[in-house]
Amino acid sequence: MENITSTAELREAIQILETEQAEHLDQVREKFYHIWNSFSPANIIGSSLKGIVSSPNLVNNILGVAVGLFTGYLSRKAMFAGVTNSKYRRIFGNVLQFGIASLVARGPKVIKSFKQFIAQRIFRKKAKK
Repeated sequence: MENITSTAELREAIQILETEQAEHLDQVREKFYHIWNSFSPANIIGSSLKGIVSSPNLVNNILGVAVGLFTGYLSRKAMFAGVTNSKYRRIFGNVLQFGIASLVARGPKVIKSFKQFIAQRIFRKKAKK
């Protein structure tokens, strides 16, 4: 900015600065309005659901979790079928169910490879006999 030597130049400089200030204030208001709307509960839920639905592995993830929960439930029922209900067995059953469900849901590839390994061992033994 140049040195101001007259009152006319001062008024002109003030006018320019006031115009710039008004433009900056409008920009700040627009940004604030945009941010305010993005934090509304409806927009947060909507953007979260869009992210979930657009996930390419959605079906695989849901299927893995469902299989994990079902496997955990079955393992718990199979281990404690016909056993009296004691406090410690229920706790152990819940821990077992959660552990197996987590393992199956997180690692379907590991389980598939383990299943293939077992299947190869069984079929090799039958072929050798």
